[in-house]
Amino acid sequence: MWVKLDDRMPGHPKILACDLSARWLYIKGLCHAGLFLTDGFLRDSDVAELVKGLPRPAKAVQQLTSAGLWTKEGEGFRIHDFLNYNPARATVEAERDKGRKRIAEWRQKASRNAERTPLQVEDSLRSNAVRTSTPSSSSSSSSVIKSSKSLDIEPAPEAERNAEGLTFAEFAASQGLPAMLKKLDEKSRPPY
Repeated sequence: MWVKLDDRMPGHPKILACDLSARWLYIKGLCHAGLFLTDGFLRDSDVAELVKGLPRPAKAVQQLTSAGLWTKEGEGFRIHDFLNYNPARATVEAERDKGRKRIAEWRQKASRNAERTPLQVEDSLRSNAVRTSTPSSSSSSSSVIKSSKSLDIEPAPEAERNAEGLTFAEFAASQGLPAMLKKLDEKSRPPY
């Protein structure tokens, strides 16, 4: 996780009112709140750990509260305006859940595609017709059905197939572009 720091923070009057120990404690507090998704709340026990190693820990905490960077709240401290600059726990968890679901769906789709052999793909292409449009004499379009075999589409190795399991030629034919395919040679085909 990360926390946001305004690039004007070092010159802010509240920061300038604190010594270097208090400034460092403030940054450590921001990092702790971001890492553990506390929505800017630091328990007294968290602060006790964060002040370790500081030359005057009580003075640093007092300076942060006097400057208005921290506010005493119950059994801890609230970092002023933390949620104005950093996402709330609920937002972060919702984004993480969406990411996990998206990755799981992708992996499931990739797994299904990996289970298909090139022969299965070729058989399904032969059984499925590809629809292309050609102009009729009455200036409207009529549909002509051509099989992938009649378009001379060769099955490609797995590495040359897109996420749907189609080669470039199969994809282009399904989009009604067989004439374009004849103009392209193997080396000039763009990645789909």
